[in-house]
Amino acid sequence: MGTSDLLIGGMALHLSRVHGKENFALISNDRRMAAIFSKAGPKLNPVTAVNLGVTAKCKELGFGPLCGDIYPQVLDFARCPESTLEGFFGHWPLATGKLRNRVPRA
Repeated sequence: MGTSDLLIGGMALHLSRVHGKENFALISNDRRMAAIFSKAGPKLNPVTAVNLGVTAKCKELGFGPLCGDIYPQVLDFARCPESTLEGFFGHWPLATGKLRNRVPRA
């Protein structure tokens, strides 16, 4: 991943911690980025996490012992079904158009 991908990922980790995983998602059209963050969360083997130093860094940063909890939800925008997008946003497609003095189109 490039520098901008790492910056976006770091901000996603922070916002997921601040606002809660249920209220935040990393939405990406980049297949690699979505794969890395979706596999790094709960699917990360605890032994691998210890060997890579992820568990120690999580404790050092105050994330707690379960480092899988720091990763946000990941929505691969180009590949996820519309039902997933509707479940996260409440309705899909999102409203478009100007919002000043009128109701947005559904």
